[in-house]
Amino acid sequence: MVKELESVKVGGFTINRLDDQVIEVTIENHYHVDLEASKALKAKLLEMQPDYKNLCLLILPGEHSTVSQEAREYSSNSRLNCRCEAVVIKKLHQRIIVNFIINFTKRSKTKRKMKCFNDKDTAMDWIR
Repeated sequence: MVKELESVKVGGFTINRLDDQVIEVTIENHYHVDLEASKALKAKLLEMQPDYKNLCLLILPGEHSTVSQEAREYSSNSRLNCRCEAVVIKKLHQRIIVNFIINFTKRSKTKRKMKCFNDKDTAMDWIR
């Protein structure tokens, strides 16, 4: 089990630094991620990890959480240029949203990897 080094809450997000290269972002159940929430999350991540090129994100969406079209577009176009992003999904609609972002990201020229997982342990194995 990984001990959290730092934990902070931003809107409907809980951000936990797991080590010097991995940050876990948990999205509250029933939380709607809009454009402002997405911008606030990015700002906090940059504050926590100014040198984000070696950063890996572990994203844990909450049950019935949703993302607005504006937030999806913002997330696709202004991603942190981090090393990798693992998203643990539980519902079909989450997989559809994440696959949209993954496909868009593949067309960009970033070297960041992004992948969906069904459980946190498998996602952490991939990150490491």
